[in-house]
Amino acid sequence: MPTINQWNKGIVNDPRTHLTGVSRMLSRFDIYSNSNQLVPNPSTEDGNNGDIAKKLTNFAIGDLGGTQKLFGLGVVSGTGKASVYMKSLSQGASQDLDDDVWGQPANNDSSSGAVNPDLFIWYERTGKLYGARAGQYIWATDPGASWDDSERDLGSFDNYAQGLVHSKDDILYIPYDNKIAKNNNGSWTSPALTLPEEFYITSICEYGNYLAIGVAPVTPGGKSKVYLWDRDATLETLSESIDFGGMELKIIENIGGYLIGISNSNKGYQPDEVVFSVYSGGTGAKEYLRLTGINDLEIDKQKGKFGNKVFFLMKGTINGTYRSGLWSFGKTGINTPFTLAHEYSQENDTEIQSGLYGFFILGKYIFISYVDSEGNHAIQKTDNDGNTLTYSATSTWETTLNPSMEIKDRGKNKQLKGTRLIFEPLQSSNEIKLYYRADGGSWAEIFTESNSSESFQIIEKAKDVNGSNFSEAREYDFKVESKGVALIELFYTYDIIKTQL
Repeated sequence: MPTINQWNKGIVNDPRTHLTGVSRMLSRFDIYSNSNQLVPNPSTEDGNNGDIAKKLTNFAIGDLGGTQKLFGLGVVSGTGKASVYMKSLSQGASQDLDDDVWGQPANNDSSSGAVNPDLFIWYERTGKLYGARAGQYIWATDPGASWDDSERDLGSFDNYAQGLVHSKDDILYIPYDNKIAKNNNGSWTSPALTLPEEFYITSICEYGNYLAIGVAPVTPGGKSKVYLWDRDATLETLSESIDFGGMELKIIENIGGYLIGISNSNKGYQPDEVVFSVYSGGTGAKEYLRLTGINDLEIDKQKGKFGNKVFFLMKGTINGTYRSGLWSFGKTGINTPFTLAHEYSQENDTEIQSGLYGFFILGKYIFISYVDSEGNHAIQKTDNDGNTLTYSATSTWETTLNPSMEIKDRGKNKQLKGTRLIFEPLQSSNEIKLYYRADGGSWAEIFTESNSSESFQIIEKAKDVNGSNFSEAREYDFKVESKGVALIELFYTYDIIKTQL
């Protein structure tokens, strides 16, 4: 009797893999907290009071008058000029994490030039927020006190990425085109490093004492690389350059000593694909996971590292299912493989197919900035009604074909005889559904359960929801849709149908 009670190995592309603990789709579930349970993530709600004029796209935590704030980078209403908004890092009051209202510090507006939304960072040594505008300048603001539209003139640039403050020297590094600028407690050097003109910088991260610099080719046909810079050497004496393949490297991050690269191809002359690569030494990165057959692919450059996983924004049709929003790639434990999961959609059960901008994670709070179905800027945040997390969104899990089945039975004709799903107690607002599919047909419902209980729930079924026998098939797969219910185990039984083949 095939048994599924390990859930933490993430999404795979091969529907007929023999691996256990993997999924064809894993959406809005937390696979990192408990390897033997599949726990839903909470639902989201409007995080900006329906205000489409602010157009918040990026977030950072900084200081205002000795108090930590969550700052949002938006625009002056009706313009493209940068403006800064804020929330308190508290709960239960106005303009804090659990409501949808954003305040504004004094002196919070740029006077000219279009905002560059992907750069927004706090630098503790100077007590300032930094951003880019007009494809030329770095602006700076001491929140509530002053705004300098042109703290640093970088000259004309076409590409830029999020900066970082390196923990080894406490210096702010900002990438633009093929260059790195640095700010050492208010003293600027630009450029501090210049890479070959055939590349532009897409992402940077710490890698021990080094700054890892991810670059993509300017023209088609080149390879993406990661340069390791000791933050002092020139191009001629850089420690190392690492091959990251022929796709456009979008994100680089250090997870547990591994350099993780996320690359994509959606240029029209190649099929839409996403490749996750891992570097742990040697001459080049190794491809770890490739998702193929994707439509409407988009990966945003913004990222966030939390624990042993990197978060990023992505949308597209993956394994036949459209998913958009916040994804993660990382490890569930020291000795576990890397896993991919779709953590949150922008609007719960509504899969938005328009643009993604930015996100921020602070404890249990998630903020996602995007373009809604009407073409307006919007923000969704964690729904915590009365400081209690809510679970109105549907979390979805889809198995591979013939999951956990003995290899000798996989190609044989079978009759599904029964299923048994074990899950945590249902509360009054919870619901769980189980489906099966025979030889790639339509999903057929087995049961829906929404009754309250104080003990574990075990639902055993030998027929579908209509009382019909299960269909014969060579390949079965299963799907669970859950609203706030944690999964524990799925069992299924079958008989082999003897045939001439």
